[in-house]
Amino acid sequence: MSGALRCLTDDRGAVRCMSRKVWSAVAATVLLATAAAGTEGAWAAATEIFPSTDLFRPLLADPREAQSSLRYLVSSGTAGGEAAFGDTFGLVRIDTTFPVQVGLQGSVFTRFNRDADSAGFLDINTADYTLFIPVDVQFEGWVLRAGIGHLSSHFGESEVQRQILAGEALFYDEKFLYRRDYVRLTAAWDVTEALRLYGGADVAVHERPEGPRTSVQGGAEWRWALRPLGSLTRQWYLGGDLHSWAESDWAVNANAEGGLRLARLDGTRAVRIAVSGYAGRSLQRILATQREHYVSVGLIFEF
Repeated sequence: MSGALRCLTDDRGAVRCMSRKVWSAVAATVLLATAAAGTEGAWAAATEIFPSTDLFRPLLADPREAQSSLRYLVSSGTAGGEAAFGDTFGLVRIDTTFPVQVGLQGSVFTRFNRDADSAGFLDINTADYTLFIPVDVQFEGWVLRAGIGHLSSHFGESEVQRQILAGEALFYDEKFLYRRDYVRLTAAWDVTEALRLYGGADVAVHERPEGPRTSVQGGAEWRWALRPLGSLTRQWYLGGDLHSWAESDWAVNANAEGGLRLARLDGTRAVRIAVSGYAGRSLQRILATQREHYVSVGLIFEF
């Protein structure tokens, strides 16, 4: 075993190796959860398996928050669409003085184009896949989320064929590859019942192609009071999100979103009708250096 790798043998005798940086990220995440749960009486506290709620509420204006959504995008006279499928699943919660929850988060964001060159009604332009293991800690009005994640971004088949036929890329081309393994830390503060502020950063421990590895994010949300609507509740909301990546020369990506949230009385399911405006570098990570701006209308489903 080299000094840069640590290897383990699984129950089938196969050897699995991880870089020292990834091991360090895993260890830091575990230590964070252990330290938060290490208060007096923590291990005797109630433990909930598969909790139905999250300590860290989804970020309303983050266009890459794990969600299931359908959006219609209009930019410079052209139209397109985006479909996303994702959610956060709580695995275990320990109710201590500072509650701790560990979960699993996954999402897919697929961007569609519709123009004169489309082979069909809609062409898949890109697809981004993320997997994240969050560890959430709550104390008073704060919630801290830390974890490790993986992101990969891919061109759609039609776009790959177009670039090869146009001589813009080779069949095996580095420009078709984007992969990022990272560590993320985000803090959210409920200033009042209506206002929440948040901020954080992430650092890649492995990235392909190689490049600057850091990004920072911040934002604010405002939720109006819940109101009854027949057998549902309604709630207006407004949010703004700023995200900047070193690999995009620290250009500021700004997204503003507002809409109406319709939910069951017990709050277990909801639909958000959203209108948003975005300006900055492309959200599609494989196109991260390209400029992008659009307005959109969409539906976000909360299961």
